[in-house]
Amino acid sequence: MKTYLPLLSLLAMSLLFSCKKKDAEQPKPSNSPIATFNYTGKMEVSEFKVYKGDPTGGKEVSKDYTPEGLFLDRLKNFTPPSQLIFKSKDSLSQLPKRVEVDLLKYKFNGDTLKGHNRYVNTWEVYGFKSKKRLAYSMTFYIYTRVSPPYLTAAVGTEHGLTLAQNMFRSEGVNFRSPAEMTNTNDLVGWYNVSYIYEGDKEL
Repeated sequence: MKTYLPLLSLLAMSLLFSCKKKDAEQPKPSNSPIATFNYTGKMEVSEFKVYKGDPTGGKEVSKDYTPEGLFLDRLKNFTPPSQLIFKSKDSLSQLPKRVEVDLLKYKFNGDTLKGHNRYVNTWEVYGFKSKKRLAYSMTFYIYTRVSPPYLTAAVGTEHGLTLAQNMFRSEGVNFRSPAEMTNTNDLVGWYNVSYIYEGDKEL
């Protein structure tokens, strides 16, 4: 036993050293984001539509308005995120972080980026990607319906691109079509814009 003890000790030390060396060589897990997209300061307008009421039915009067005049401070004070950080395969952070919802779950349907609205449990369109380019899409909308003695009005901002079928539909208080806009104070308008981001990596 005395003959083998030094050999066993040497073998054990050799194995221990080998294991420590392998541990040291293994890369440590990285907390680096998948990709970071920075706002370029550029924006693109995809559609601006305004309909005004008329006794014979609503007329498109988009040329008589400007987005700045129609949406006033809502448009003037809107600031897109300076950065979109894809922290993991399903976690997206919008910076500077102002509210809780600026950190959200996301997924891609093809090239369409969708963010999860935790409050109503739905997926909303946030934008569209193309390699290292991402268009962050927003809609500004306004709605006024006058049916004396009642008035229904709304002005707001939401993710995605609003289309005519989103504003004229049978559900809720919406006009089903411009033909129902028979009061001269009736108004429907929307403004689709995309804020352009460039990424350090492709998604």
